[in-house]
Amino acid sequence: MYYKEYLRARKSLAIFILVATCLLGISLLISMGGPVVVNIGDDQKAAHDAARAAAHVTVGIPWLEFFGAAALIAAVMSTVLGSTLAQENDGHLELACTKPVSRTQYVATAMAIDIAAVVLTQLVAFAFILVPIYLFGHRTIHLVQGQDAGVNALRLALFPIAWYAVIVGLSAGTRGKAGIVQGLIWPITLALVALREAPFSTAWHDVLLALNAVNPLIYASYKSGHVNIIGATPLNVLTSTVMLAVFVVAGWAAATLQWRRVEA
Repeated sequence: MYYKEYLRARKSLAIFILVATCLLGISLLISMGGPVVVNIGDDQKAAHDAARAAAHVTVGIPWLEFFGAAALIAAVMSTVLGSTLAQENDGHLELACTKPVSRTQYVATAMAIDIAAVVLTQLVAFAFILVPIYLFGHRTIHLVQGQDAGVNALRLALFPIAWYAVIVGLSAGTRGKAGIVQGLIWPITLALVALREAPFSTAWHDVLLALNAVNPLIYASYKSGHVNIIGATPLNVLTSTVMLAVFVVAGWAAATLQWRRVEA
């Protein structure tokens, strides 16, 4: 009954793993390239040795930075899979309505299959990011816990799921128009983030703050040292986590409500 959605999610995940493997292989080949040998004078040799010694200084980097990057990659997968109900509603609704399950159960199960693929995407992306670090950066990079690691990890894991729920919630009742939601959600949300940080007057800033309250990207912001994922000023970690959970529930509820009202 849900085999089609399973095949669709599996195919998308397989394509991602294939592309990620190719990119990882290229990065490993580049990193394994032999050193370039040049003839230098004594002064240059001393400076070169000093630079090499400085390069071996271990730098502590929170692993959440890489987990956040993996969350953004998983959000791309969420964008791809977010049209699942809209596709059923476009030429397949008559068949979907004959399935011996309630519409609520159908929505929940179909979304669960896609969410599983999104979670796996984030875990695979995170693992692939860590491989070259452990192989070639273990002398200069030391992964550290970071501030509020537990809550931040939960928040960054919720973000691609919330992103998927928002897309499904916005597109479930459409027929052949899910691509509009998928195509516009990134530029619109990124523009809202950029405008939120722009030096506008107080009145406009308040308006943009209100608009960004329904922008999932805001709640995925992460800042550590000089790294600022998404580019927006991070909000309270616990509040952001709760808001992303609200997006998940709201997206599922909106998708279910629309799906129960569509007519073949």
